[in-house]
Amino acid sequence: MAAGGNTYCMSSNNHGNQEYILALLAKFERGEASPQELAELDEWYSSFEGDGKYTTGLTPIQKALAREHLMNRINKQIYRESIPQKSGKLSRNYLWVSVALVILSFSIGIYTYRQYAATPSVKLVEKVDAQPGGNKAVLTLADGKKISLTDAKIGELVEEAGLKISKTADGQLLYETVKNDGAEAIPDAHNTIETPNGGQYRVTLPDGSKVWLNAASSLRYPASFIPLQERRVELSGEAYFEIVKDKNKPFLVVSGKQTVEVLGTHFNINAYGDEPNVKTTLLEGSIRLKKLDNGRSVLLIPGQQAVLEEKGVVVKKVPLDEAVAWKDGMFRFNNTDLQTIMRQMARWYNVEVAYEGNIDYKGFFGSIERNYTLTEVLEVLKLGNVNYRLELPATTGAKKRLIVLPLRGK
Repeated sequence: MAAGGNTYCMSSNNHGNQEYILALLAKFERGEASPQELAELDEWYSSFEGDGKYTTGLTPIQKALAREHLMNRINKQIYRESIPQKSGKLSRNYLWVSVALVILSFSIGIYTYRQYAATPSVKLVEKVDAQPGGNKAVLTLADGKKISLTDAKIGELVEEAGLKISKTADGQLLYETVKNDGAEAIPDAHNTIETPNGGQYRVTLPDGSKVWLNAASSLRYPASFIPLQERRVELSGEAYFEIVKDKNKPFLVVSGKQTVEVLGTHFNINAYGDEPNVKTTLLEGSIRLKKLDNGRSVLLIPGQQAVLEEKGVVVKKVPLDEAVAWKDGMFRFNNTDLQTIMRQMARWYNVEVAYEGNIDYKGFFGSIERNYTLTEVLEVLKLGNVNYRLELPATTGAKKRLIVLPLRGK
């Protein structure tokens, strides 16, 4: 690969060095790789074919197609690598190559796909697609009035219970106190904000706490915290919380069969009804999680995730960036199974997911931005051998269907 008129070659000392390659891949993903490092990565990539016959002298479009072919070859080789069956653990070699491949495919896949689609000399058959979600939500006031935050104009929406409720320019709901004496506050008055499939929203609560709602989620909360002894909210779906400290009024989140109590902290709760377990991840501060059916509780420290299961609560260390990736506009996978990924796709792109045949996919690693269309994301996953079909809805008002098929070649 040539860059700036010079040809760069990878040092034989580094060519097989896994740590060195991973460091280059990380720089590549951040967009910090130099021309020489890009050349080294290209040489490393081509080395999987030995003689490089699939990449030498090809046009960019031809190279993109060859790249997918190579991915298939590499994946088949990975599956043949030594994976200890007795222990059930992935070999280090398998894990390393999987990470490297997905970093590569996720980083270059969207670029390749878009370049290919934009090339005038190549005509792509128009495909069924779904657009990514955005700031969409409905606010239900204490009197039952509903306000579509998707359609509402920027500025003040309403004033109730001594609070001014506004929609900001950056797409969030903001509560501001107009009167501090709480005279107008009604203890049992609640507001509810709901996001649809393909929606997300951020709300600043009356006490200044911030909540990010993921798609297909809802948060019910008091219209004012002033007359209350505690700040109790109810969550369905997923949300990230940044809670303002108030030692006199603990903040409680009720979700599913658990209650999370905090004084001031940052944490994420995934409590979707279609997920097997409720997951609570702590980023900062401390929280106490209580199981409602038996009253047992656990205390979490930063970096820990509590998984609520039927038998109890399992606490473990997890990558924090994966748990809150959605808030930062990303999908992140760390040996994530395909069914979990598809549930995320269904919620964010508002599609129905179905499966045909025996779905036997390995775990996925990598990250991709949530602002790409569904087809673009699927084309990247396709580099990992994911096979799919997108269908238009059969009836008006129904969702598009994403059909996941068995591994290609099987």
